[in-house]
Amino acid sequence: MAKDSIGQLNTCAKVRLHQLEPFLASAAENGVNVEQVLASIGIHDGMRGVTSSAMIDLIDYFRLQRGIGRTLDDFTSHLSERRLKYKTGTFLVSTIQEAQTLQDAINSTCDHYNMLHGDDYNSAIVREGLLYLTINDAEFPYRFKDSEELKLLVGDCLAIKTHCTLDSLTHGQASRALHHVRLKRKRNIDDSPQNSFWDVPVRYGGTAYELVYDFEEACAKVPEVRNVDFSADGVLTRVIAYLEARTEHQSSSSIQSRVLELILGGHVSQTTVAIELGMSVATLRRRLSEEGCTFRNLVTDVTLDQADRMLRRGHSVVQVSAALNYSDMRAFIRAYKKGRGQTPAAYLKSLKLENVENA
Repeated sequence: MAKDSIGQLNTCAKVRLHQLEPFLASAAENGVNVEQVLASIGIHDGMRGVTSSAMIDLIDYFRLQRGIGRTLDDFTSHLSERRLKYKTGTFLVSTIQEAQTLQDAINSTCDHYNMLHGDDYNSAIVREGLLYLTINDAEFPYRFKDSEELKLLVGDCLAIKTHCTLDSLTHGQASRALHHVRLKRKRNIDDSPQNSFWDVPVRYGGTAYELVYDFEEACAKVPEVRNVDFSADGVLTRVIAYLEARTEHQSSSSIQSRVLELILGGHVSQTTVAIELGMSVATLRRRLSEEGCTFRNLVTDVTLDQADRMLRRGHSVVQVSAALNYSDMRAFIRAYKKGRGQTPAAYLKSLKLENVENA
């Protein structure tokens, strides 16, 4: 049952927004501007828009996760009681880049997440010609232990995210090898429209989540893996870009949001972004102008958001300016002040005052 092409996956799957209500409410209580995060995916009524009938695209679920995770600097996007820092180990990056097969990528990914979480939630075994990637969240410290509906939704989407990540890393080999999927929930597709993503048999009622791949296909050589970022931000950006690239129909999102996704994915050249969107640079400029922005301003916004996150994590102004490739610290301070209306030092001072007030 190996797949012939990555285009067969259904990237138009949906998520019932009201199932995320405990997650969104808790994020708001912890300082996330949830109204802004919701507005970024087209929900402009804030929490009032989180109704039983509201549905969002699967890709927007991952955008919500990324927005909340960025604000809280939390690898788990506030889903775990244990807050984990956003980071990618250099050892993991080198290991993934050395992966020559899907099996290599699966083993490296399992090792990384087990090391990060400090427990063996992920495992891979070969049995009867199949490679089983198992995600066992039975003991995972979910923040929302009493919401079985939310835990099942998160688990379903984690299985999807894991497969998308592997398929992206192996240039489509994961989709060609995928044999079947097992989920923990009982069969009820109407209540879990996210699972229409799968175009292979889905089995229900498991004790853990399983992505099951044809072992022979999993051992086939894959092209070299490049540009690996296994921070939470990097993984979610990779998954979002993967889903964007495989959406069958023209995206209804604004040009601005589509450009932002490409910039976040590492495309900082206006020419490259125009090519990715299938238009000329002149057309890209015109379309962005119609939405009241410019390509340069979008790149600056992304860069300054990254600067804010680094400053919040304790990096010095010198370290941030070097990491973001400014010519020197003064150039970074000038750019920051122009974009934020205050210096990095003033921003850090405001953070200290906010922490004192909240203590």
